[in-house]
Amino acid sequence: MGIGTINPGAMLHVKGGPILASDNDNYASGSWSSTWNRAFLSQVGYIWSTANSTSNLYLHQVNPGYPFVYFGYGNSSVGSISTNGSTVSYNTTSDYRLKEHVQPVAGALARVALLKPSRFDFIADPSHTTVDGFIAHEVQQVAPYAVTGKKDAVDAKGRPVYQQMDYGRLTPLLTAAIQEQQAEIRKLRADNDNLRVRLDRLEATRSR
Repeated sequence: MGIGTINPGAMLHVKGGPILASDNDNYASGSWSSTWNRAFLSQVGYIWSTANSTSNLYLHQVNPGYPFVYFGYGNSSVGSISTNGSTVSYNTTSDYRLKEHVQPVAGALARVALLKPSRFDFIADPSHTTVDGFIAHEVQQVAPYAVTGKKDAVDAKGRPVYQQMDYGRLTPLLTAAIQEQQAEIRKLRADNDNLRVRLDRLEATRSR
């Protein structure tokens, strides 16, 4: 059926920059072609991409007071992607009311010393750009919560199932390590100051 055209190219072909509205549809599937391909999600926003094979995928939130994406597990929200109009935030739920057995991180400096930062490039990257990072299974031995998957895993057809890392999960460990290191530096400075005072006293005694 054609609207604005006598030669429809699909079951529904609308020509002329349409606006789609619905009172009760909560999702859309498939695509429609004009300048944009879009899926309208009720009145909360929409997803679209330009109608060519090299286009980007866009998320648009109509109400800026709500996140683009919510991630849920069971009855809890565990994260979201949100924006304030100028920056994008990738949020992980961290409310104290969801936590128990809270304790300071201990031994962080020793654990960080076991990490092995590396320089490498990715095989699939045609530019072979060298980057800094970690090898997933090596990090898994120190901070298993920052790594998903198993070393050398394959699926039922023998295809590789690659490990992945969430680098942000290392932030608490690195922060605790810096704090431990700073505490050691403060102690060494205090010890050095005490030694300097004692040395000054000895030199003053000898000069008499």
